[in-house]
Amino acid sequence: MLGVNRVGTDGNGIAHSGHTDLFDFAGKTLLRAPDGEEAVMMADLDPDALKFYRRQLPFLRDWDGFAINSMNFNTSPSGMNNKEVDF
Repeated sequence: MLGVNRVGTDGNGIAHSGHTDLFDFAGKTLLRAPDGEEAVMMADLDPDALKFYRRQLPFLRDWDGFAINSMNFNTSPSGMNNKEVDF
C-alpha cells in the first residue's frame, strides 16, 4: 500500500505536508518520506514473502466467482483451485 501526498502550498494557499508512506502486506511501514520535504525513495519488495503471507490466510480459500458487466471472474486466483494462494 502506498499513500502519497504532495508538499508545499498549492495555488489556493493550502499547505501540504507530505506524509508519504509505503506499507507492506502486513501493515509494516517500509518507507516514510520526511514531512514537509520532497523525496525520491526506492524499496525492494519480496513477492515470495507476499505469497507466503497470503497462504497463511485461510479465508482466501473461500473464493467466489463474480462478474462485472462482460468481465467474468468465475475462476479463482492462480493456485486457488488447489487451496493455495499464489497471486
